[in-house]
Amino acid sequence: MILSRIIHHLKTQNWTAVGLEFVIVIAGVVIGFQVTAWNQAREGEARGQAYLERIQSDLAVDIASYDDRIAFWSAVSDHGVQALEASNDPDRISGTQADWALIVAFFQASQVSEFNAVQTTYTEITSAGELGLIANLNVRERLSVYYTLTENFTMTERPAYRVTVRGIIPVRLQLYIWENCWDSDFYGRQFLIACDPPADSGEIMRTANVLAGNTELHNQLRYWISTLQVLQTMGRDRRGEAGDIREAIAADRGAEL
Repeated sequence: MILSRIIHHLKTQNWTAVGLEFVIVIAGVVIGFQVTAWNQAREGEARGQAYLERIQSDLAVDIASYDDRIAFWSAVSDHGVQALEASNDPDRISGTQADWALIVAFFQASQVSEFNAVQTTYTEITSAGELGLIANLNVRERLSVYYTLTENFTMTERPAYRVTVRGIIPVRLQLYIWENCWDSDFYGRQFLIACDPPADSGEIMRTANVLAGNTELHNQLRYWISTLQVLQTMGRDRRGEAGDIREAIAADRGAEL
């Protein structure tokens, strides 16, 4: 339609009309580009907001996991301290209950609970090259640092103590502890449970004496207790940062947590 009009105006040498037709065409193209760019910007902003909402959920899972791990690492450390104190007590009283408590303390002190951040959404954003959709530069940089620092060997360490002590305690007693003194749930949370000793008091006494007298085992346990303290400190720091980032995202989105 427009093309036919331009041809007609050219034939009649109506240059003013030709110029107006060209202006109309160019204006239409420019407006079309602007509308397309505006729609793309709106779609990008919507995707960015959806990413942030999902990251908020991921961070909430991380916070709950940190709370669980910090409490668990503290409980494991307490068992380690209890085992060392009982072993180094010159007046330690040997008996089925006391010896069993010593064995359980040494065993539970070998427990580990690794932490791995939920990175599904952040990995998806970076893999798609869409990190720029998170417009808030402060939030974007803090997320980058947060997810970089979560990859730390200490958070997944399995100490030499774990191997040593489980190589000393008889298998039958270990299986009894797993069955009666420990539990876990679908979410990977672990629970250390007080339990009565099995029937064989002779095996309990022999094992307790070996554990109480093993200096190298005690040295490895001291190292592990120290590491557990570092884990708790790191966990609290990172849990705090995850909470702060969630609040920053909520403020940026104008949404409540």
